[in-house]
Amino acid sequence: TILAEDFFQVEVSRTTVLGVDEIVTEIQIPAPADSTKSAFIKFALRKSIDFPIVNCAARITVSGKKVSDVRICLNAVYVKPYRAMMAEEAIISKEINDATAEAAGSAAVSGAKPLHDNAYMIQVARVLVKRAILACQ
Repeated sequence: TILAEDFFQVEVSRTTVLGVDEIVTEIQIPAPADSTKSAFIKFALRKSIDFPIVNCAARITVSGKKVSDVRICLNAVYVKPYRAMMAEEAIISKEINDATAEAAGSAAVSGAKPLHDNAYMIQVARVLVKRAILACQ
């Protein structure tokens, strides 16, 4: 049993921590609190069959109008799923609104180092983080 964030491993010959003789047999996902919402947004050039340019998943729990728990993950922007912890820190204990979602989007990409031809992905990721957060209102 391992945490999802420890599952992916980047090496030349593999992308997960699984050995050559291992397979995933079960995924355990804890039941979310009643005040938890989630969103997934994919940006691709074509419809659903295309690989994403960027995608974003967000799970947010609100208590008393303020974010009490949050997980935000970007994918297709790094060699493995990227947990946007700076974005999470930007909205924890705050209300979800345009300003906090915008700040979280900016925080998510604050340390981004694009390659020569993919700098546009930073703007896409920033907007997807904002939209995913707002979708959890």
